[in-house]
Amino acid sequence: MIFETTQATPEGQVLVPEAILDKMNVQPGEKFLVTVSGDSILFKRLVEKTQEEADAFWARVKEQRSAMV
Repeated sequence: MIFETTQATPEGQVLVPEAILDKMNVQPGEKFLVTVSGDSILFKRLVEKTQEEADAFWARVKEQRSAMV
């Protein structure tokens, strides 16, 4: 587990420490879901699905809908 400190800029930006970015292998342009839990700010990496994964997902949804009818 890595512990680092950082602070908010006057504009409200918070810099994630380099050690954490390296540990998580964060690449420029990656997107994150940001949420609040109690007194914590949580970042969850958003992983884009490939077209193949998306097609498989929708095929499963279609199968499940057909089974319900």
